[in-house]
Amino acid sequence: MISVIVSEKSPRHFHCARPRRRLIEKTQVRTDALGIWSNAVLFTHQPKIECREISMLPKKLPKPSEWCPENDPQTEEEWEGYFECRKKCDIDFSAEERSKLRNTVLGLDFRDPKFFELGNKMPEDPKMAMAVKRLRGLNAVMHLNLCDAKEAYPEEF
Repeated sequence: MISVIVSEKSPRHFHCARPRRRLIEKTQVRTDALGIWSNAVLFTHQPKIECREISMLPKKLPKPSEWCPENDPQTEEEWEGYFECRKKCDIDFSAEERSKLRNTVLGLDFRDPKFFELGNKMPEDPKMAMAVKRLRGLNAVMHLNLCDAKEAYPEEF
């Protein structure tokens, strides 16, 4: 399988079939200085390569929001952005790391930009994440750490 990126503005991944050899001609050619003739077969690659687009999304998407489905990702690009955020934001911390992170966040002033940055790294309570998803859609929980919520509700996130 070959992945090809068409442009940097809108990357799309394609599966390209390997080019097949095509017979151009079968002729007799002179092969040496003594004038001995032999059959030669000339091949070329087909100039046209057939490509089909491959979706980078998982086979099963999360369930839509109950009360606000218009705030869920709709297009393939929006879904790809959602799953990129899931890979980046869903970090599973040990109990010791969670307590250190919690103490660090509680020691910061809420006007400090690191307050929200570190606060979003903390795993969100599964019930709270589910309530926000139902009320505001998947785009509202896109940048939160949902590792605990994904374990509690695997089909929702």
